[in-house]
Amino acid sequence: MKNVSPRWVLLQSVAASLIAVSASAQAPSVQSRPCKEAPEFRGMDFWIGEWEVETAQGNPAGKSTIELVLDGCIVLENWTGRNGYAGKSFNLFHRDSSKWEQLWVDNQGQVTRYEGEAKDGDIYYRTESVAPDGKKTMNRMTFFQKGPDRVRQFGEKSTDGGATWSVEYDLLYERKK
Repeated sequence: MKNVSPRWVLLQSVAASLIAVSASAQAPSVQSRPCKEAPEFRGMDFWIGEWEVETAQGNPAGKSTIELVLDGCIVLENWTGRNGYAGKSFNLFHRDSSKWEQLWVDNQGQVTRYEGEAKDGDIYYRTESVAPDGKKTMNRMTFFQKGPDRVRQFGEKSTDGGATWSVEYDLLYERKK
C-alpha cells in the first residue's frame, strides 16, 4: 500500500463534508409536519377508514379503504368495485391555491383531476373534460358527512355547460364494524 499524503486525506475529508452538506441542504426538513398541524389539511379526515359501499338503491357497489399517508398530507383511497373496476384517489389540500384536489387513477387507464373546497364539513369537487370530438363535459363530485359511520359520494355531469345535470353515481359508504 502506498503512503497517502496528509494533503490527500485532507482533500478527501473536505470533499466528503461538502457532499454531506449538499445532500442535507437538498433534503427537505421533516421536523415540521404542516399537514398534521394545520386544520385546513384535515377537511377529509371523516372519510378515513374501512368501508362497505352501496348504491343509492341499496345494491352492493364495492369496498374502499381510505388512509392517511405522507405525514397526513394525502388522504389515499383504495377502491375495489364489485364488477372488477378498481382505482385510487389522492386527495390533498393544496396550500398554494387553498383548494382541495383529487387525482383519480383507475385500472382502465383513466386519470381525472378534480379541484374543490371544503364547506360546512363536506367536500365539493369539480372538473371539466374534453372528448376527442371536442365535446365538453363538466363533472362535480361531493362527499357528504352523514355521521361518524356514513359518507355519501354523489357524482353528477353536465354536457350543456352546467344548464342541466344528470346523476352519474350516488354511493353510500358504511364504515365496517
